[in-house]
Amino acid sequence: MRRLRYLLWLALGGILVGGYFVLGSFGILGTALEAKAKAVPPGDQEVAYIQAATNGASWERFITGMKRIQKLWPELEIDASRAFPEQSAAVPEVVLSYPGASGKLWVRWYKLTSEASSERWVQELAQREPPPLALIGGGSSDRARDLAQALQERRGQWRGEPPLLLITTATADNVGDSVPQQPLMSLYPGLSYRFCFTNSQMAEAIWDFVWTRDDLRPYTQPNTVLPGAIGQLAGGDLWGGLPWLLWGSAQPQPYMVHIVRWLDDPYSRDLAHQFWTLFDNPDYPSMPVNLLSVPYSVGGFLTPNPREALAVQQMIRYMPLSHEERFLLILPAVDKPARRFLRALASAAPREVGNVVVVTGDSISFNTLYRDRQISWNILDLPAPVVAFCHQNPVAWARADGAPPQQTTGTDDELLNADIMQLLVEAAFSLPASPASPPALVANAAQLNEAIKRRRALYFGPDGNRLGGSGEFLMVLRPLVVGGRVLPHATLEVWERKRAADHTYWDRATKLDIDYHEGRREAPHGAF
Repeated sequence: MRRLRYLLWLALGGILVGGYFVLGSFGILGTALEAKAKAVPPGDQEVAYIQAATNGASWERFITGMKRIQKLWPELEIDASRAFPEQSAAVPEVVLSYPGASGKLWVRWYKLTSEASSERWVQELAQREPPPLALIGGGSSDRARDLAQALQERRGQWRGEPPLLLITTATADNVGDSVPQQPLMSLYPGLSYRFCFTNSQMAEAIWDFVWTRDDLRPYTQPNTVLPGAIGQLAGGDLWGGLPWLLWGSAQPQPYMVHIVRWLDDPYSRDLAHQFWTLFDNPDYPSMPVNLLSVPYSVGGFLTPNPREALAVQQMIRYMPLSHEERFLLILPAVDKPARRFLRALASAAPREVGNVVVVTGDSISFNTLYRDRQISWNILDLPAPVVAFCHQNPVAWARADGAPPQQTTGTDDELLNADIMQLLVEAAFSLPASPASPPALVANAAQLNEAIKRRRALYFGPDGNRLGGSGEFLMVLRPLVVGGRVLPHATLEVWERKRAADHTYWDRATKLDIDYHEGRREAPHGAF
């Protein structure tokens, strides 16, 4: 009996040890994903893609965007045979080469884990010769901040020229916990480029669009000012009634804007601040703003957390009762808290929610509103128009008729990745080539930086931010309402901002008619 017990314990120990090494080989335990930079072959160069180990989908979309540039440069050779290694502990890599250029460009995914942080990867890469030409990262504002700070701290410690920082989708203008906050692009000055638009640019573009649309622009009737004030004062809310009286006395038609910010989310805080600053700008129509703060964004899929429920009740007190009025609800948040808040509002005030136009940034994607709409954003649960932002065209499907494919995924992230890689390839290999100037791989990051400045002088500003005023995309989701009843149909429009000689304008790229009865079938265009 004792011998059997001993054998059982021995077998259990063997299973645990074996499981440890198996999990470790896949990087699940973290030990196998310890930060270790790979060597670069002589004469070649490297670009480091810094992304979380759990975000394989982003790497896959990055590869898809990379392959798009072969349409521009058919001679470009892309070797993606090692892009998806069997062991997750291995470093995925893609090799780019161009005929006539002696060196190759290696693009490697260095994965972020609890052990391998941005700072740790920068430290590891700084010890290797040659250093990377550039680091691609910053999928969120806090990660971009961490990466920029780590690069700046080791700016003079590289075994060669310090690399560039190419920021993907970090949109915050300012970051940090100090007051005032620090501009993100000042953390690693002179060597940073941002390929997305900033929060201030998103706020300006959204407001420029909304203000020109009669069915989206906020308004209120003059005769609702006094009843609104009386209602608040009669309920004993002195401070709630005074704004109605003050706004009503200042202008005959006070516009109503509500901003909800989640204080634990840097993106939410910064975008809310950019909208607030915009409405305080004397060059824009003066608007009374009701700012609501939610301390934390932790919560479920549909049910609001207690502080979100409280904010909903606070906002309902200021909602107009007349259907002749309309106000903006600005929700600078990712889809979960935004969905919870709007669903709670629709449940608590089903009549008044018809007066709402929801405005957000880039955190509610095309995939949320269209591809995954049955679960992520069902119009029957969230019956309000939505205006959301995209950094690239989300409907650039490769079909002659422009119709969506059966499995519809937005193309905005793919196009942004293609934009990054197109600039890298052209600048790194000195394309287009000519007999007088054959293709040649740059020798270091300083040469790459000069090439980028020459090629994108009208694309990036002096601080490295992408210039606004054209190239912005907006999505407008409109529910179908008949006789006060929301039907299981909606339209999704995509608009692009374009620049003329002396002005900018918005051009509709496409309009999709949506049927919520079936997740993958669209109603015929114009059927509603």
